[in-house]
Amino acid sequence: MNSGEAVMGASATVKGVSPENSDGNTLLIDYEQATNSNGIAFFNLEDIYKPGQSGVAIVEVKAQKSGLIAEEIVDLVQEIENRVDLVLQ
Repeated sequence: MNSGEAVMGASATVKGVSPENSDGNTLLIDYEQATNSNGIAFFNLEDIYKPGQSGVAIVEVKAQKSGLIAEEIVDLVQEIENRVDLVLQ
């Protein structure tokens, strides 16, 4: 893998993160797939959004391949296309 190059076949995961003020009723969010030939993994999370929610969820997005890892905690916002760009290091 060269610097700045898209990584095909990296393991990409999206997992729910419990908020600190959680009452123990957290959403079960646990998705995984490999990045495509363009180094992109698409996750459709529309099924976890309920109309009228003040927010959708807080998730950890992680990518890894060949011992290189990148991760970020993201606050998903409803009714927009949420995008996360990760750089494996």
